[in-house]
Amino acid sequence: GVITCEGCKGFFRRSQAGPVNYQCPRNKNCVIDRVNRNRCQYCRLQKCIALGMSRDAVKFGRMSKKQREKV
Repeated sequence: GVITCEGCKGFFRRSQAGPVNYQCPRNKNCVIDRVNRNRCQYCRLQKCIALGMSRDAVKFGRMSKKQREKV
């Protein structure tokens, strides 16, 4: 897993939930930082992937009470 902020965690989860077709309005080299992260979804998703976030690690839905007790 990758340590991220809640905003990036939610963005990555939403981008993996269904088919997305993000397009970069610039040359696919936007600066993605805390201030500019919402300007280009394409480059933000590419940065998530480059940092090691993976679809396989995304958990959808809630954990059951039994699952929470194990943790």
